[in-house]
Amino acid sequence: MIPAACSTHPHEAGEASLLGRGELLGIRPGDARRKILSSVFNCAIVEESFHKGGLPTRSRGLLLAVVYERVMLAVAKGEYKISDLDRDFRRW
Repeated sequence: MIPAACSTHPHEAGEASLLGRGELLGIRPGDARRKILSSVFNCAIVEESFHKGGLPTRSRGLLLAVVYERVMLAVAKGEYKISDLDRDFRRW
């Protein structure tokens, strides 16, 4: 479940895996490492048109930083608990 604090845009929004599902990183379907890309730290809610157009590298870095900040805020408020999957993603 994605913490509400992670939402970046409420209008015509959709989930985006900021680092993709691993294809760009050489992680293929069936690779055990692929599951860590399901971490909330790899997810942002972005406007659908932005998502469909792809995420430029510069934007990915910025969004990863914003998501980290929002997730940690949700943790501090007791709205989200960091999972082992999230820890694995952050270490990766």
